[in-house]
Amino acid sequence: MLRRSFLGTTAALLAVGCVPAEDPSTPRVSAGGTSLVLGSRPRVVGPSGASLEIEAARHLVVRFDADGSVTATMGGLGTEVGALNGPAQVGFAPNGDAWVLDRGNGRVQRFDPAGFPVAVLEAPDATALAIGADGTLALGEATRGQVRIVGEDGSLVRVVELGAVPRDVAWAPDGQLVVLTYAGGLVRSGPRTFDTLLSPGSLAFPLGVAVADDGRIFVAEAGAFALRVLAADGSTIEAVRSVLDDGRLAQPVQVSAHGSVALVTMVPGPREA
Repeated sequence: MLRRSFLGTTAALLAVGCVPAEDPSTPRVSAGGTSLVLGSRPRVVGPSGASLEIEAARHLVVRFDADGSVTATMGGLGTEVGALNGPAQVGFAPNGDAWVLDRGNGRVQRFDPAGFPVAVLEAPDATALAIGADGTLALGEATRGQVRIVGEDGSLVRVVELGAVPRDVAWAPDGQLVVLTYAGGLVRSGPRTFDTLLSPGSLAFPLGVAVADDGRIFVAEAGAFALRVLAADGSTIEAVRSVLDDGRLAQPVQVSAHGSVALVTMVPGPREA
């Protein structure tokens, strides 16, 4: 059980279950006012309340309805359409279909609500995935140092040249793209704009990024054992850290946003000093 969360030296009790993930409709609140839900598996919640969870060890993606009941299981290790090999990220299309970054197979697959594959986009260089409100896909391509933005049919919309290696990508409510880099930087890109929010080295081994409905940016800052919460301009609001009952720090490794709530995937780290 995760039991306390703190910002700097200010501590606050926070009773949070790690497995399974908590109900996002009843989030916990950090000392600095951030609503968050902690879990041990990557999780994304759609507008209808349906959710997707990745079971990496079994190469599966499990779909739940708003009541928490399993409605579909997608994948299983393989290369054929519908099978998965190292599902890395998931997200919802506007109609409720699920997109899965099938990283080991170099593609992105789309599944209907019943779990049947309905589309496959070849994406051999994709290492990160985000789906916009209009269904547009952003594919971070680490080996190319860019983000490729494509329509639901795979047609190219534009390419964002970063001059850096993208770690993760997320769409902001205003339609701009937020990109987290391996070097610990953060940039924001629109069709005609490109802004550096945080320069390289600003973040300690960041692994994931998400943007809340109110524009706040959540970063899973694994090297700092914290969920870093940023304003839209990149300034820090707070850094939320959590400790397990056995004294080990909980290390955030992935994050998504559901409304204004941060859904944080965490693993046990070293013991708190």
